[in-house]
Amino acid sequence: MNDQFKVSIIVAVYNVEKYIHRCVNSLLCQTHHNIEVLLVDDGSIDGSAAICDEYAAKDSRVKAIHQKNGGVSSARQTGLEAASGEFVIHADPDDYVDADMIESLLTEALTTDADIVTCDFYMNEQVMKQHYKGSADLLKKLISVETICVCWNSMVRRDFIVKHHVAFTPSWLCMSEDFLFICRLLVAGAKAVHLQRPFYHYWVSNAGSLTNKRSEKKLRSLMEAIDELGKIVKSSDYDEFYTRKKYVVLYAYHGKMFKKAKMLYPEIRNRIELENIKEAARIYCQFPALKYYFNRTYFYCKRIFKIF
Repeated sequence: MNDQFKVSIIVAVYNVEKYIHRCVNSLLCQTHHNIEVLLVDDGSIDGSAAICDEYAAKDSRVKAIHQKNGGVSSARQTGLEAASGEFVIHADPDDYVDADMIESLLTEALTTDADIVTCDFYMNEQVMKQHYKGSADLLKKLISVETICVCWNSMVRRDFIVKHHVAFTPSWLCMSEDFLFICRLLVAGAKAVHLQRPFYHYWVSNAGSLTNKRSEKKLRSLMEAIDELGKIVKSSDYDEFYTRKKYVVLYAYHGKMFKKAKMLYPEIRNRIELENIKEAARIYCQFPALKYYFNRTYFYCKRIFKIF
């Protein structure tokens, strides 16, 4: 029934030769066959580039794209510009998806006439449920870190992206690039609906994963995302981005960037100090996005207040 609709699946690839087979195999086994898998090799220096070429040679639905290392935003944008499907979704190369993911999200998009269809997902096999009521509520909850809707659990209508000139910018962003992308779509008026089923397996126990490595560049990326967000929405409508800023402060501290943590966002310092530590820990733990990064939040909160 939906075979006439092509779905472009973009995979930003960088030094993932140990995991990419699992990811791509899960994409090629989809029950919806009208797909294209765009493997964007972002200047890998291991065997990932050759693996991409091998898949492209074996399956006409796979296209291997090679570029100099520019980072995840650059790779995502390259894939987006090469996409030809009516709908677009991303997958990270060290994750994998269930066989009916594309078919289910596509059916939901066509049935509801949505521009964005999001879904629940697995984090190390634990189901992470997301909740929102409409696009405005999703935007609010994204900004306040109450839900996670990013490129790999969000199928997007490609002509909406093109019509509203939504892109992965700045190209150097290495964190929060997909959060910012989804926010831009919502601000442009995208209709979002949620399918309450998990399909995507987000794997975070890999010690070598980029997600587990904290750096000053990633810290700058988180801060830049907040600055860019301020260009498209009024911060006063979203509690001055307080939760996002506090998240950045904790990221800096958790990465042992103590001097930077102490200097970040002085306008929220008093508010942080006034919060009860136990209450802060409870709030942090209820946010899935923060639960992973700070699973010992109570101790981090207790320590971070001492640096102010």
